[in-house]
Parts: sequence; C-alpha cells; structure tokens
Amino acid sequence: MVRNISKMPALFRRSENGNYYFRRTVGTRRITINTGTANHVEAKKFLQNYLSCENASAIMVKHAPNVSQIANAFALAAVGKDLERTPLAAAFDIWKEHTPAYYANSERYRKMLQVYFLRFMEWCRNKNVIYLEEVNHSVAMRYHAYLYRQKFASGTLKKQIRLISRVLRTVATVKNIPWCDSFAIYKNQITVAANDTTTHLPLEPEMITAVMQEAINTGEIWSDLFVVALQTGMRLKDAALLRWDMIDGDFIEFYPEKTIKHGNKARLPISPLLRQWLASRRRTKSPYVNPEIAKMYKNGGFVSQRTKNIFERALGKNATVQSKSGMQRQRSGCIRSFHSFRVTFMSLLAAKQVPIADAMTMLGWESIEMVKLYTKMLEKAKGDMDFRNFKVLNQMQELNITLPSAEVKLIPTPKALVSLMPMYSNIAIGKIYGISDSAIHKWQRKFGLFRSKRVESPEITAAEIANIRNHLLQKTK
Repeated sequence: MVRNISKMPALFRRSENGNYYFRRTVGTRRITINTGTANHVEAKKFLQNYLSCENASAIMVKHAPNVSQIANAFALAAVGKDLERTPLAAAFDIWKEHTPAYYANSERYRKMLQVYFLRFMEWCRNKNVIYLEEVNHSVAMRYHAYLYRQKFASGTLKKQIRLISRVLRTVATVKNIPWCDSFAIYKNQITVAANDTTTHLPLEPEMITAVMQEAINTGEIWSDLFVVALQTGMRLKDAALLRWDMIDGDFIEFYPEKTIKHGNKARLPISPLLRQWLASRRRTKSPYVNPEIAKMYKNGGFVSQRTKNIFERALGKNATVQSKSGMQRQRSGCIRSFHSFRVTFMSLLAAKQVPIADAMTMLGWESIEMVKLYTKMLEKAKGDMDFRNFKVLNQMQELNITLPSAEVKLIPTPKALVSLMPMYSNIAIGKIYGISDSAIHKWQRKFGLFRSKRVESPEITAAEIANIRNHLLQKTK
C-alpha cells in the first residue's frame, strides 16, 4: 500500500537534548532523517530547505524523468546554482583529446569511428537527448534495439556499442561526473542470430590454380600478395605489410596485427616455393616486400575489395558468397576470400597431423591461454619443433605447385604504329593487336598520328599476324 506523504512532517527528538529528526517516504520506504542540530529554529529551516528540494525534483521528474535532471534540481534548490552538463556534440572531441591511441589509427578507421558516434548523436537528437548526463539505461536499451533492427553485422554492432561506451566513460571521468556506463551490459552480449553459420571454407587444388591465374592476370603485385598468403597462411593485413626484417634465415617471425596486443609471435618456416619467390624479388628503399600493396593497404580498403573481386572472377559468386537474406547480417556472407588461404593452410597442417602447439606457433593464434600453457614445452623443444615444421612444409606437395604464366599483352606504341601504318589498314593493325579498328584510330589520335592517304591492305593470315606480333614484342624488350 502506498503511504501518504504529509505536506509538513513533525520534528521530534529521540532524547531530551538530542538532535531533531523527521520522517519522509522515499519510494515505498519510510526513512528517518537527522537535521543535524538540536536548535528547533535551525532544524525547521533545514526541513523547509529539504522540502523545497523535494518539490523541485518532483517538478523535474514530471517533465523529464531523468536521474541527472533530478540531481540538477536538488543542486539548484540547495546551493543556488546548476551542475555543469556536457553536450553530446562535444563528447567525441573530449574523448579524442584524452585518447592518444585514437591518432595511431589510419585516417579511414578514424572516419569510421566518427560515423559511428554521429549516428548515435543523430538518434539521440530525435529522442530529445542532448546531454551526456541524460544517457541512462533506457537510452542504451533503445539504441541497442535500434542498431539490431538495422541488421548490422555482429562485429559492426559491437564496435559501435563499445565506442559509445568508451566515449561516455572517458568524458564522465574527465568531467568528474557521478555517472555509470549504461552500455556496459551490451558490450559482451552481442551475438549473431542462431542460424548464422557462415564461415570461410578451404580451397580445393583446382580453386587455388584458378585464383592464382586470375591474380596473375590482374597484375604482378597481386600475384605476389597471393603467393605469400598461399605459402604462409597469413591474414590479409600481415601479408600486405610483410617486411624484409621479418625474414630470419629459413623462418618468418612477426607479430600478427590482429592479435598484437596479446604479444604472441608467429614463427613460420619458409617453403621452397616461397624461398624461390623471395630470391626473385628486388629489394628497394621500402622496408616492405611488396611496397605497392603496402602503400595501398595503409591508404584505404582498396586492397581488400580487389582481392574479393579476384576470388569472385576466378570462382564465381556462387562459390564465394552465401546469401544471408532474412538473417541478422544485412550483407551476404563471404565463404571464400583471401582469408580462405589461411583456412586452407590450417587444414593442410591438420592433415599432416602437426601438433597443436606447433600449429599455434606457426599461425600466431589469438588463444593466448593455449600459448602460455605450451610455452615451457615449446622453449624446451624449440630445436625439434623448428625441424619438424621445416620438414613438414618441404614435404607438402600441395604447396609445390607450378604457377600459371600470364598472357603477354601487346600495347600500341608511337614507333610501332608509324612502322605499320604505311603498309596496313587500321582493320589489319587491329587484328595484330587484338583490338578493333576504332581502338587503333583512338591510339593514333592519342599519339598525334594521321594518315596522308588511305591504305587498303590484303587479308593477312594468322601466321603472318603471329610473326608481326613476335617482331613487335622483341622490339619492346
């Protein structure tokens, strides 16, 4: 039963010369409040101030039921001034200023974090939530539900929640605000739908051949990147940023970027094909084995998208993408991509019955507990382990493949066109280069070449075209 709250509670003493007390109902509980004085006049003044604060907070609750606003009402009524409030629009800047690690990220990643927080600010603005102190558990629950309805991938949803939690906690600490993290309960409870079973699959031998052929056709830097992944099982970032100083004799030693915070180092034996490939690479001033790929990777997501396109062209979309319509993820799940090289490498190790401790060392798994458990054993048998790993990779016939050669493309040059134009028509020249006569005309205009008279050449045979092509290729070398 709800108690009736009296407008003016009575003051009383518990002893003859003791302090004055009065009783009030807070929620559903009846409590006794000490005025802290034995003077009746001062005790009455204390009671009146308390009731004034109580009335002010009741008004605030009626208009906007928020804990921070109630605290502000008490402060305003009791001491005559308001508490400082922090607009959400300034929260992200405060977090950046007090988070040095933010500037260690790439520009693309920083922009992504800004988008995440701007999305939260826009949602709050539509809900009339302007200040950080107004972000309570109700706001957190409703925003989490909003993100879930947008069908974000599990990882993306988790990143957004964690970012908001970090920003709000940092600002609350800097501003000395008595505020709890309303998003804390969601940071580790976000999972994908129960029927979400998408995972990367290993590549069959014919798939490896098709993917490598497509990579070679795309360009040498891409085939080089794919060779490293096939022979080492590295993740995309590790393969793209492979440095010469990571190569130590017959092994590659590096800290995987994804799990670098754990401090576990990967130690990979260099296979015969990879050793041959490294020997053919010319070292430049760049510390990276593949400088062009490293530069592109650090400047954006182009490398990731291009590798995905190579897999789709080589294997077809049906073999690389699994439809996710109606499931939690908005986009279709990827079952074969660059990461499939890592899965393939792991499956080959399992097929050769490589001990789990050796596999963890080679691949630098993030299961740090397992690594710690085997640390003493690995240190004791390091020599034997290196020998076993080295021997296993040398005996893997699956990795000793013959890389397909790329078809040499003949590109028109001013000198070649000048020599061909007096003898052959544009149609005949187009057959030599494998393009249309309109394309030849465009090349001529590009180089500023124009015919003084029309040339009608006889039909040339396939053998003649091959001889002319070989002659032109010899001149370009």
